[in-house]
Amino acid sequence: MDAVARGEKNAAEDKAWDNFQQQFPNADKSKFADQVNFAKNHMASAEIFFKNSSGVSASVSGSDRRHWSPQMKTALGLDDVNGFPYQLSPLKTKKKRCQSPQWISPKQRQASRKSSTAR
Repeated sequence: MDAVARGEKNAAEDKAWDNFQQQFPNADKSKFADQVNFAKNHMASAEIFFKNSSGVSASVSGSDRRHWSPQMKTALGLDDVNGFPYQLSPLKTKKKRCQSPQWISPKQRQASRKSSTAR
């Protein structure tokens, strides 16, 4: 491997690990490995794989999250978020304010309907 190819390989590995660390900041990196591939145009691309105890590797970016093993989810730091499974962890969204200031009883609702239809 010449110096240019080695530089491409190192850059691809660094980029893959940086993206991985950004997406999964709580991951145990010791349970993952990278694989670098060279295209026909001599460009390198790297992918991160989970090293399963059975010897089978699973791609992190190229596989569906629904099919990740519990061991992979744990290694990625996704198994537990504030006491909830990561699928059920709350999304950070803005809360909408309720338009009505308080609860309206059925009698009040009925009276307001009658007054609005009488107009």
